[in-house]
Formats: sequence, C-alpha cells, structure tokens
Amino acid sequence: MVNFIVTLFDKAGAKIKTLAWILFFCGIVGTIVCAFVYGRTYDQWGDPEFNFLLFIVILAGGVLASFISSLFLYAFGDITENIQRIAKATEKTAAPANAAPSKPAVFSNSNARLFNNGDTWVCEKCKTENPKSAMYCKNCREYR
Repeated sequence: MVNFIVTLFDKAGAKIKTLAWILFFCGIVGTIVCAFVYGRTYDQWGDPEFNFLLFIVILAGGVLASFISSLFLYAFGDITENIQRIAKATEKTAAPANAAPSKPAVFSNSNARLFNNGDTWVCEKCKTENPKSAMYCKNCREYR
C-alpha cells in the first residue's frame, strides 16, 4: 500500500502538466457546447434564432479562459519538475556531513579579518575562508 502511495506522487510535475492538457481540451469542448447552447436565442414571438455575435463572444472568452487557467497549471507543473531536478542534482553534489575536510583551516580569529577583502567570508565554526557567493562553508558545511 505504501509503495502505491509513493508511486502515486512520484513525478508529480509531469502529472500536473498532463492534467493541464486534459483540462485545456475539456475546457475547449465545454466552451463549444456552451457557445452553441447559449448562442441560440428567442425573438419577441418565441421563435428560436441563432445569435452569431453571442456565439463568437462565448467561444472566444471560453477558449481564452481555458487557455489561461491551463497555462498557470502547466507552469506550476514545470516549476515542480524543475525543483525536483534541482533537488536530485544537489543530492549528488552535496558532501556527506561526516566527510573529512579537504584542507586544514589556516585562519584564526585574530588574522581572519586581516585577509578578508570583502570577496570572501570566514566560517565562525572552523575559520575556513569561503567565497562570497557560498551559502555554506566548503569545509564543515556550516551555513553562513
């Protein structure tokens, strides 16, 4: 049962994008049906007649509304897929928490500020100098 639930939510971005396509086509079909149903009007004597302008307005508005709503849902699915790709890529590149440091720390509290020229920052925990763009220490993985 648990495996079924896990596979149900696996690749959620692709499933959301597929749902967006299905809803788009269902919206188009529904719009066409509504345009034909509501495009037929009755004159003052109760005789049915077809209002072409109303038909076009309903058709255009429905197709546009279906497209815009499906576009947002598709974009959400695309964002979900990209987040999943980023998460998998960072899992592969992240070092384990118990990994040995690549090089020994060379700065102490007293001289760390002397060498820090603004392009780097020094980790409070292990005193390793890191690039300014790094969000965590390259030595001990402590966040900035």
